[in-house]
Amino acid sequence: MKIEPDKIMQEYFNYLRHYRGVSEKTLKRYESTIRDLLEYGITKKGTDRFLKSLKKYKESSIQTKIVIAKSFVKYLYEHGYIKENYLANAKAPRYHSLPKYLTDEEFKAITDKMNDYYRALAIFLRNTGLRISEYHNLTEKDIRITGEYAELRIKGKGNKERVLLIERKLLDLANKYRLFENKKSIRAIQKYFNKHGIHPHLLRHTFAVEFLNRGGAINQLQAILGHSNIAITDIYTKVTSNNVVIKAF
Repeated sequence: MKIEPDKIMQEYFNYLRHYRGVSEKTLKRYESTIRDLLEYGITKKGTDRFLKSLKKYKESSIQTKIVIAKSFVKYLYEHGYIKENYLANAKAPRYHSLPKYLTDEEFKAITDKMNDYYRALAIFLRNTGLRISEYHNLTEKDIRITGEYAELRIKGKGNKERVLLIERKLLDLANKYRLFENKKSIRAIQKYFNKHGIHPHLLRHTFAVEFLNRGGAINQLQAILGHSNIAITDIYTKVTSNNVVIKAF
């Protein structure tokens, strides 16, 4: 079956949108890799040349590009566009970038310099492990109080929902500083945090490392963070230490 680059990309992206819940931002990252692959041609020779062309990139980028290309070629094979999955055995380099995180002392030193609103937000993110986008999408209707705890209904990547149980005092802190009523834009939050030398995602990493240091199970952490693959969560086990004592706030 003849492959028309623009047409097949549109078809594949529609598939990812509707059946895999992939965001437009992620699709934008996929586009250049898939266009490069199509330029080389979806043949054995073309895909081999594509793989060789990746040598100029750093390992993390090579890994990402191979994953994107493998998924695309698999789609073409399963939908009858090609007779062989040419990248079925392609292996991405093993790349392990250990997540950075903050110690209690570092966290306190940074947040002591913040205003009350952003300090409360930093504490909330550090103690929930939420992505900044997940926090931003939270509304009061997504929160249910159950005694000493509160349930948060989180809409994560790919519109997948999960329920997070937090201590009531953490919700009280959020309400005190109107973290749900008076949300700043994601850009404003990132800009403020960057000014203080951190990024919102660093607080998610910090939560994950602390959770494991306190004896939490890896499968529990996977569910809390909303990871689809436990291999993603497993990276945090490489930086945990049994001698760290964690306090909430």
